[in-house]
Amino acid sequence: MYSPKPKPAEKQAEVNPQTWAQQKQLVGGEIERFLDKISLPCFLLEPRVYNQQLELLRFPNIKRFGDWRYESNEEFILSSLQSPLNAFLQSLKQKGCSLQGLEEDFLQEFVHQVAMRNYKDQLDRFGDFLRDEQDFQSACLSFLDILAINEDHLSKTYLLGSLANYYKEPMIFKTTTGSNEDFNRSVGILDFLQKYFLIKGITDTYMPIKALSDKLEETYRHYQSQHQLET
Repeated sequence: MYSPKPKPAEKQAEVNPQTWAQQKQLVGGEIERFLDKISLPCFLLEPRVYNQQLELLRFPNIKRFGDWRYESNEEFILSSLQSPLNAFLQSLKQKGCSLQGLEEDFLQEFVHQVAMRNYKDQLDRFGDFLRDEQDFQSACLSFLDILAINEDHLSKTYLLGSLANYYKEPMIFKTTTGSNEDFNRSVGILDFLQKYFLIKGITDTYMPIKALSDKLEETYRHYQSQHQLET
């Protein structure tokens, strides 16, 4: 009499014996030293880029497109970070850290430290430029005044152009000279403004980067008409 072979027992997912709480202090210190050695990856503060990086951490062995034409903007932006980050993760493993299943905890700590450094850097750069009791529109105008002092050609600044290309034109973004560097600086400034406006009471909650970028672009057009700048 035929009897079907029993199904092999499913292999259970490996459970990480180390919790995040057990490793956080060590990993946090290592992240701090790692960030001292690289250009600050502010692009991770953009939610879509963050989510893509989280996917790369969770599924490191999935083959990605080799042709840059088929890469997403997020993959294109993240490509320069992967080699040093992978080496860093390997060094953590050699120190006894196990991040399996803790990828999101790791990335949140990593991005938190990036955000803290970025805020300090931008505040040192632009200063505490807002007066008390300013509304959102006047706060944006005050920032554009500060930016005009720091940039030779405000009408051609990377701040608005690279963000517009990123959200609207994938191929234009990837073929624009300096797109990664400009995007990194743009996100750094916008993340700073998110936090700075909240601290100053200009906004009640964090304004998403894209929404803040759109509002700045709208204010910039008003700024141009006021100051008769070239587009």
